[in-house]
Amino acid sequence: PSHLLRDTATYRPFMNDGGKRMYQRKLSQLVEEELGLVIQNSIKGHSSVEDASAALLLYWKRRFEWERYLGYPLQCLLDDGNSNDSESAVGVEQKFQPIKFYLDGCNIPVGMRRVPDPNSNNGSKHNDSSTSWRLISKTSAQGTTQVHTEVDWIPIFKSSLLPNAKPSIQEVIIMFDGSKFKTCKKEKRPPKHQVLHNAGGDSDDSGGKIVVNLSDVGQEVDDVLVDRCKNDYSSSTESTKKHDIAGRIISIDQVIDLLTCWGDGSTDNDTLETYIVVRRKGGGTKTNKKLFDKLHLRRPCEGALCLTGLTSRLLKHSVAIAKELQRARVCDLVEYEVRRREYVRSVVITNDVLLADRVVKEGGIVLSF
Repeated sequence: PSHLLRDTATYRPFMNDGGKRMYQRKLSQLVEEELGLVIQNSIKGHSSVEDASAALLLYWKRRFEWERYLGYPLQCLLDDGNSNDSESAVGVEQKFQPIKFYLDGCNIPVGMRRVPDPNSNNGSKHNDSSTSWRLISKTSAQGTTQVHTEVDWIPIFKSSLLPNAKPSIQEVIIMFDGSKFKTCKKEKRPPKHQVLHNAGGDSDDSGGKIVVNLSDVGQEVDDVLVDRCKNDYSSSTESTKKHDIAGRIISIDQVIDLLTCWGDGSTDNDTLETYIVVRRKGGGTKTNKKLFDKLHLRRPCEGALCLTGLTSRLLKHSVAIAKELQRARVCDLVEYEVRRREYVRSVVITNDVLLADRVVKEGGIVLSF
């Protein structure tokens, strides 16, 4: 599984920054620089045991910052969510209020899969008490070879619900269209509301949850998500103060300054005080079409893109996008609105440009898949 992989070749702090891209470094160079050891100098060639031991030593030396960089995905494997040999076991002060993550299952390439429990004696394949669930997506692996592999997001979401995880996530809600299942047989039809994981235990409602929800037949998932974002924003204590959702418009140079001054080179998650909403306001030329298609800003005044620092990876990605927009010189075609992170209560993951525009109008953050 991807959350169990640690590759010294693709760990960014171990790579060389070439400006436009990151370059991998030789293991022997890393070991000599980080550990002061010399490997791969035998006349017989490389020793796989020596290479494996050196890679493990590299990980062990940087394990705390490495896990923090990834958002502590290994914590989901611990029954009690605590570890005596991890910085995450020490209480982490949360900078912002907990947020809710919504996955638009109708517009992103994910699907739920039942996995029968091998230890169960129940022969029913669809019995909820004897099955677990996987949230499967298709993605290409990072590295020199592009290999398409299945990724299960459930373990990753479990780690994000731990008390000390950043950002603090109250609930992960996966939304699907209930109309798609109206012709299914009753025994095969999924329930309208099902809890896949409860971080606080089955009898505790205070812990973070992973939930699958189906919309009512005839009800659009987009409308449900927008209503929930609106309710999340209005029910928060901070939003009771009178302030506008919209922020001020800034230049692309100011965007890059904001994104880099708070988190440049940082491996911590959710450190930015602000986030940026990017909208397209002009037509442009065919030269800009590829860039706008990539950012899901295919038409003027339609869709929205959020540049955020919820995680260190998102921050680096946001900086890369901002610099790409700066190089494209589309300042007359795009506007950048800066907003306060402290007012965010909802994050929606979707590839629907119309839904993205509606979500940001209700104070939520939109991430594309």
